[in-house]
Amino acid sequence: MAEQPEPQNENIDSNKKQVKNKITTDQWLKLAGLLLALVGTIITIMKFTGTEEPPLKLSEEQKEIYLEVSDIIGELIAQNDKIDNETASEFYKLYNGRMILVEDSIVSRATRRFKFELDDKRSGIKNVLNPNKFKKTGIEVIEACRDALNN
Repeated sequence: MAEQPEPQNENIDSNKKQVKNKITTDQWLKLAGLLLALVGTIITIMKFTGTEEPPLKLSEEQKEIYLEVSDIIGELIAQNDKIDNETASEFYKLYNGRMILVEDSIVSRATRRFKFELDDKRSGIKNVLNPNKFKKTGIEVIEACRDALNN
């Protein structure tokens, strides 16, 4: 009868080893989770602190198109109530053509807003709440082009 306690001690020792292995596995999983969180935090910090590459330089064609669209929008703004179809056609030609090839996202958004205002103006829709919106959106395009040219 003295032999029976020995198998219980062996079972207890093997259970301790299994528990120890489970704790090690849990610790590894916790460490992996911590490392993933740390890497994610570092990437986020790098992204928002400006450690990215500088923006690309503008090509000569892009500069030429930005200057051309700025001139056309300036003409359209100066015409105010009587929009010349020829000048509007020049704008639409650039907007639907060469601008797509070269514009950045800021200029693109500003140009799209101006196009909507130009469409409304040509359709005879008046903005009662903001009567200067056509002029304002045109100036925003010109300023976006200027900012792109200055960078």
